[in-house]
Order: sequence, then structure tokens, then C-alpha cells
Amino acid sequence: MSEKLKITKRLVDALPLPDTGQKIYQDPELRGFAIRVTPTMKTFIINRKFNGKTVRHKIATYPDLTAEMARDEAQKILGDLSRGILPKDKLLKQANEETTLEKAFNDYIRGKQLKPKTLKDYHDVMRLQLASFSKKKLIEIKRNDILELHKKLSLRSFARANLAMRLLKAIYNYSRERYRLSDDTPLIIENPVGIMDATKAWNRVKRRTRMISIQELPDWYRALSSLEDEVRNNHDVTSDFLLFVLFTGLRRTEAMTLDWEQVDLRRKVFTIIDTKNHLEHVLPLSDYLMGLLKRRKSNNPTNFPYVFPDITKTTHLKEPKSVIKKVSDKSGIKFSTHDLRRTFITIAESLDISRYALKRLLNHKENNDVTSGYIIDDVERLRLPMEKISSEFVKIFDTKSVVT
Repeated sequence: MSEKLKITKRLVDALPLPDTGQKIYQDPELRGFAIRVTPTMKTFIINRKFNGKTVRHKIATYPDLTAEMARDEAQKILGDLSRGILPKDKLLKQANEETTLEKAFNDYIRGKQLKPKTLKDYHDVMRLQLASFSKKKLIEIKRNDILELHKKLSLRSFARANLAMRLLKAIYNYSRERYRLSDDTPLIIENPVGIMDATKAWNRVKRRTRMISIQELPDWYRALSSLEDEVRNNHDVTSDFLLFVLFTGLRRTEAMTLDWEQVDLRRKVFTIIDTKNHLEHVLPLSDYLMGLLKRRKSNNPTNFPYVFPDITKTTHLKEPKSVIKKVSDKSGIKFSTHDLRRTFITIAESLDISRYALKRLLNHKENNDVTSGYIIDDVERLRLPMEKISSEFVKIFDTKSVVT
């Protein structure tokens, strides 16, 4: 229910508060300007038809604004409305235009299920590589700014510079979909990181290919085996962890976080649940791996859940760097945990393991291979290839000390 009365301070002060419901008083001089009165407050509003629909928008409560100030504000809003700009769109646009890269990043990661390592890497990039952009509004970051930052970052690391730009590109792609007006018009019309593709500015980063060669493996194994079996320094756990990665080709985190519930010694299989491609990965245990895990089990009298626990027995193994350094110093062979995965792949390929079996062992997706869709996912089909790879490693080590 509404009445037409010129909205002035005297009128607003005199308007009674109803016991229930609300009453709207329209200003006859400024069409669309009104005041809404309820049992608890008086509110200046826009109340006008637009394209057949009623647009009702709060300006402010009284006395937060005077009648004169509310009238001035109403004139601005009604002026926008006459040009087709809805009040809620203007507010949304203003809010979106204030969005900084930091806020967009936080919104971006909040909506994604990221692994802890990936999340840490993203936070590191924002803190280190994109720090100069973090407080800037998205609409303020220009294409040339991006090229300049990438060039500057490349002086330190080609790979980290590229990673920063890939994250920035992903944030803008997300923001283009996330920050929109009610008519679905995007705030970000064009992703500015597209300049990297247009100018071919991406760094060419040579893919890492380091592995332990067949000739180096015996020395590497002897150095690993010669370490003192120091429980207090976690040498025994870390040594078995490195062998487990070498003999399975697992990624570092997959092996580190393996717990006994994922291991079935009776069936001679183990399962990796939290994988990079989010596909459950079931693998057979070779005789060598069975022996290694039985040894780990016997050294776990308290039934600690992780196969490779840290020294405090409060979590899984976190960092094998100290043992890696000792083995590298003794053998003269520099290596990382991921180098062991590459070594596994190289040895497997040298044994003419079928392409499908190798991909299954490594848990690689078959994206466009129709034939692979007809291959039955049966862990027993991988048992022979896994045994063959383990036997080859033992042969290369040139030792009879196979764990049983």
C-alpha cells in the first residue's frame, strides 16, 4: 500500500510507525523515490517499474541520511536506471571491480580440492612470485605488467616464472566465470595472461631426465646398504622407503603416506588411494617387496598406521634428504626421489614390458586410446611384469641379499 507525499524532513519526522506490516510513501516530484515505514524503522528506497518489473532498492535508513541527501542519492540511481543500469548491477560491478588478486586467489582455492603439496606451492607462488600483484585489483593488472613480471621472474628461474603465470592465468579464468553481473555479463572480458601465448613469451623449460643408470645402480645400492641401520636417525625406514619407490615407481608422497590398511600381505597387493590423477591405484607386490614390507611390519611392534613412519612415530616419513645426501656422498651419484621413479620406468621399458602394462604400473591415464578401454583392469595381469622388474633390479645390484 502506498501514498504520494513529498518527502521532506518534516514529513519523515511526522510519519507514524505502523503496528504491523509496512507502508510506502511515493514522492510525487521525483518518480521512483519513496520512503518505507515499518514498525521499527523508516527507510529511503527506490520503488519504480522497469521493463515491466518492480525495482525496489534500499538507499539508506533514516536518520543515517537526511531526506535531502536521500533525494540526491535517489536522483543518481534513477539516472542510472534510465540508462538501463540496475542498482544491484552497479553495486555488484563496484564490488567486483574492487576484487584484488589476493581475494580472487582465495576464492579460487576455496572452491577446489587441492592436495596439500599443490596448495603449498600455490601459496608460495602468491607469496613470492606474485607478491607485487596481490593487492592490485584484477582490472588494474595489464598485459604489459604481466610480460614485465614474467621477464623479471625468469632471471631467477624459468620454471617458477612459468608456474606463476599459469597460476595467474587460472585465477583469471576462474574470475571470468565467478565475478559477473545479474545478466551474466563477466567482469573480466579477456584474460590478460593471454599475452603470454600471443607473444610466445613462455620459457622453454627442459624436462628433467636425470635417473640412476644401470652402471651406477650397483654403487648406489652398496652405498645405501652400507648406511648404519640407525633407528634413532630413521635410516632404516628411509632406506626401505627409497627401495620401495625404486621397485614400484611410485611418486614420493604416494609412498610416504602409505598406511598398513592399504596393504594386503595375504593377497600380495597394495592400494594407493590419494593419487595425482585421482584414480585408485592397485599394484601387486613382488617377492622382493613382500620381504621389504614384512621387515617393516616386524619393526612396527606398536602397530603404527604408516608403513614408513617418521622418527617420532607421530606421522609418516616427511623428508628423506639426509639419507639421500649420505648415499650421494658415498656413491658419488646425485639423485632425488623422483629420479628413482624415472629409473623404474627406464628399467621397465628395457624389459619390453607392454605399453598398457607400463601405463597401468605408473597409473597414467589413457586419454585418447580406444584400444586401452578394452583392456581389463586386473591387478593379476601386472604381477608378472612387476616380478620381472624386481628381478632385474636385484640382478643389476649383483647381490644375493634379496629380502625374504
